Amino acid sequence: MSGQISRHLQHRFPDSELRIARLERSDPDFRDLCRDYADCARVLEEISRNPAPDLNRIEEYRELKFALEREVLEFLERPSGRVSVFQDDQY
Repeated sequence: MSGQISRHLQHRFPDSELRIARLERSDPDFRDLCRDYADCARVLEEISRNPAPDLNRIEEYRELKFALEREVLEFLERPSGRVSVFQDDQY
């Protein structure tokens, strides 16, 4: 499951591909966000391909996708939680 869900996000944010993969594996909240984003992107693609698309519904899903992207960016901007191997007083 991991990786398939975040595929849409990795495509949208290619510079953060590794961070997205790590967060998806380690953070259940981020994994849920990836799932929500993938579902939203899939539905948006489906309704956009309709020969007579519902423009209001398309706009709603575009807004939802944009809001989910903002949430993703908030996760990506958080410190990674990694600890340096060097102590402050060594250098």
